Amino acid sequence: IVVDIRQQKVYAYNGNTLVFSTWANVRGTRRGVFRVQTKLAVAKSFALGWRLPNWMGIYYAGGLENGFHGPAYTARGGRTMTSLGCIVMPANAAATLYRWARMGTRVIVQS
Repeated sequence: IVVDIRQQKVYAYNGNTLVFSTWANVRGTRRGVFRVQTKLAVAKSFALGWRLPNWMGIYYAGGLENGFHGPAYTARGGRTMTSLGCIVMPANAAATLYRWARMGTRVIVQS
């Protein structure tokens, strides 16, 4: 998986073949090479009270994990594409990537 911060895009490859791409809101995400280390159908941000669907964590930033997810469900029942270091994708795209990626899948985050 390649995340291009400048383009605000996510690309998934099987070898050299592009199998998936989507727009994503990428703000404050650390650049580097990571691996999918956590997969949860729905993660919970206790700090914000948000539910994060199709969660795939890739690195820790202090005591919090950053990663991929679909639009967050806020404490008031709304939805947001806000990125606080995560890679936030449209709901269908997040679900597709979640099903496709395996634990340990390499993730490159670049400018």
